Amino acid sequence: MDKKAYDALVKSIQYHNDRYYNQDDPEITDYEYDQLMRELNAMEREHTEWVTLESPTQRVGGSPVLNGDKVRHHVHLYSLNDLFSVEEVRDWYIGQMHTPRVSVQEKIDGLTLALEYRNGKLFLGATRGDGDIGEVVTDNALTVRGVPSLLNIPENAGAAPENRLYVRAEAYMPVADYERVNEEQRQMGKKLFANPRNCAAGSLRVKDPAITKARNLGAISFAILASEGWEDVDTSICPRPGVSETDDLALLSILGFDVVTAYTCQGMDEIEAAIKKIGESRGNLPYWTDGAVIKTDEKSIQTEYGYTAKFPKHAVAYKYPPEQKDVTILSIDVQVGRTGVLTPVANFTPVQLCGTTVSRATLHNQAFIDDMGIGIGAVVKVIKSGEIIPRVIGVTKPGPEVFRITKCPVCGHDAVLFTDENGTDNGVYGCPNMACPAQKVRYIEYYCSRDVMDIAGVGPALVEKLCDMGILNDVAALYSLSEHADAISNLDGMGERSVEKTLDTIETSRGRDIDRLIKALGIPGVGRHIGKALAAKYPDMDAIIALDVEALKAVDGIGDISAKAIWDYFHDEESLARYRRLVDAGVNTKSQSYGQVQGGVLSGMTFVITGTLPTMSREEAKALIEANGGKCSGSVSKKTTYLLAGEAAGSKLTKATSLGVPVLTEDALKEML
Repeated sequence: MDKKAYDALVKSIQYHNDRYYNQDDPEITDYEYDQLMRELNAMEREHTEWVTLESPTQRVGGSPVLNGDKVRHHVHLYSLNDLFSVEEVRDWYIGQMHTPRVSVQEKIDGLTLALEYRNGKLFLGATRGDGDIGEVVTDNALTVRGVPSLLNIPENAGAAPENRLYVRAEAYMPVADYERVNEEQRQMGKKLFANPRNCAAGSLRVKDPAITKARNLGAISFAILASEGWEDVDTSICPRPGVSETDDLALLSILGFDVVTAYTCQGMDEIEAAIKKIGESRGNLPYWTDGAVIKTDEKSIQTEYGYTAKFPKHAVAYKYPPEQKDVTILSIDVQVGRTGVLTPVANFTPVQLCGTTVSRATLHNQAFIDDMGIGIGAVVKVIKSGEIIPRVIGVTKPGPEVFRITKCPVCGHDAVLFTDENGTDNGVYGCPNMACPAQKVRYIEYYCSRDVMDIAGVGPALVEKLCDMGILNDVAALYSLSEHADAISNLDGMGERSVEKTLDTIETSRGRDIDRLIKALGIPGVGRHIGKALAAKYPDMDAIIALDVEALKAVDGIGDISAKAIWDYFHDEESLARYRRLVDAGVNTKSQSYGQVQGGVLSGMTFVITGTLPTMSREEAKALIEANGGKCSGSVSKKTTYLLAGEAAGSKLTKATSLGVPVLTEDALKEML
C-alpha cells in the first residue's frame, strides 16, 4: 500500500460522489461504491497521517452544486456508517456503552429533505447538500406526498402557539412512476435516470414545481431533528418530541407525515429478526430500500454517545448484498437512439430479482460485448443495479460466437463506429443515416418536448401516427400541419378543439428564444445551458453559425468536445439543410431575451463589409460584429473604424485606402473577438 494508491482512490471516490450527489447520474452501483469506501477506510486505519478534511470519510455527501438559494441547516445532517454483515452489526451493538433498546428502520434510498415547520405550517424545505448547507426546494416539497403543508396538531395537545419542528425525511420516486418517467425520457430521446434515487433528486431540484408534481414523488419521514415550543405537550394526547425514536415516529404519524416502518428491539436476536423482516419485504415496497438503519432508541443516550466528523455513534446502516442470478441469453435486440447510437439489449430467461421479474438488460455497446465475450446462448450473471435496473456483470458460459452490431435494425444502413473529436472510439456503433425512420420519429419527439421547444399536445403517440400517415416527414413539417387539420382531427383522441390547441402551440413555438432552438437542433452534448451561454454573447444564429471552434471554446461553459460538435453540425450539409428548413418555416433565429452584448469587445467601432468572405456571408459577418457590440454601415467614411474585406472588394476598398481606414480580413476579425 502506498500514498499514490491512496490518493488515486480518494480522487476516484470524489469523482463518484460528484456523479451521485451533484449530477444525479451515478456510473457505479451503490454496492460498488460501498466497496471503494471500505477500501478507503481500511487504508486510513493503517495510515492515519494521510487523512485530511477533504477525505470522503470526513465529509457528508459531496460538495454540493446548488442551483437554487442556499440555506444553513438548523441541525447538521449526518450520514451513517455502513455495515455489511450481521456480525458487524453485532460488534457495533456490543460495543455501545449500554445495551440499549434500538429502533430498526427501513433505509429508504432517496433524496434527503430537511423540513422546517413554524406554527404548524411548512416554512422551509431543503436538500441535505453537504450536511451544513443545502438547497431551498420549498415550493417543490409542497407537491410531494407525505409532506404536509399544515401539521395536524391535536387540539389541547399543549404545543405553544409559537412552535417549531425540524423533520428529516427521504423523498422517493415510486418504482412504478420511475419506470413511467424513464419511458417518457426514452421516448423523448433523453438520458434515462440510473435509479429511482437519481430520478427523485432530479425531479425535486427542477425549477418548475409542476414538473415535480407530475413526477408523483413521495416522502417518508424518519426523524425529528429538533423542536421548540413542544416542552409542555400533554403526553396523554400525543408524544413529546425528543424522548425516543419510537415516540417521535408516533408523533410524526399523528401530525400527518408518512413515516418509516420501524421495529423497536431489545437484544441482537430481535435486531437480526427485524433486519431479516425488512429484507424480505423489499421487493413488495413502492419505494427503493437498500438496507436497514439501526438506531439507539432513547434520545438521551444518543446525546451521550456523540458523533464523529461524519457519523453519529448511536446509529449504523446495514446494507443488503445485491442479489444476482445466472440467465441464458435468448436473443439480442438493437435499439436506435435519437442520435443514431445503436444499443444492444439482451433478452434472457425470465428470473426473479429483488421481488420483480426481469427478462431484459442493456449490453451498452459493442466494446462491452467484446470485453465480456457475449453472444446468443451465453450464460451471464445479472444483478439489479440499484436493485432496479438489470445489469450484466459477467459471463458464466460464453455463447457459440460473439454478437456483432452490423446494421441499423430499422433502415438497414451499415453500422459505423462512432468516434470522438480525437478520432478515438469507445466501441459505440451507430446509424449514420439521418433519414432513418427511427431517428426521425425520436428527433421530432425530442424537438417537441417540454424542455426543448415545449410544443404541448405533440407527444410520442401523435408523432408516430403522423409519421406513419406521411404527414410529418421532417421536423420543419410541424409548421405546416395546419394544412392537414381535418385529417388530424379524425385521429383517435383528437378533435377539432384538440387540433386547434395543438396548432396554436406549434405556432407559438416559432417564437421561442434561440437557447431552446440551439438545444432543439439535437447537437450531441449541447443543451439549454450552452444555448443560453451562446445567446448571451451571440444573440443571432447567423453569428453562432459563423464561429470557428476556437471562438466557440471562448464562450463560458463550452469545452473542446461541445465546441467541435457545434462546429461539425453547422458544417454538415444535411444538418445545416435541416436547420435551414426550420428557418424557412419561420422559426425565430434572433434572441429576444439576451439582446446585444453591452460593452462588447467591438463596442464603439463601426465596420463596413465588402467583397466575398472566405467562410461567412455578409449577413453572418454583420451579425457577428453586432453581437460583440460593434455597428455596421453601408458606406466608408472618416468615421469608419475598419473595413472588413473579402475577394473582389471593389470601390469600398479603394475609398478606405484613400481615407486611411484599416482593412481587416475575416481571420483578423475573429482574432479580435
